[in-house]
Amino acid sequence: RKRESSYGRERKTPPAAPSTIRPPTHFPLAPSLPELPTYMVDVLIDHPDLLPSVDFGDLRDDMD
Repeated sequence: RKRESSYGRERKTPPAAPSTIRPPTHFPLAPSLPELPTYMVDVLIDHPDLLPSVDFGDLRDDMD
């Protein structure tokens, strides 16, 4: 077994500490969604019965 040779090596100095991060205190919000025109209907809110259920098609559970 060879002897450990790291004792004779010169120690390296660690890197300097990073400066503190100062995030902004105020930032703009994302724009809100515009209202739908009167000729369009939001199906998710006004007519949810027109959408297929979650267990429709391949996602349907077995009847057993």
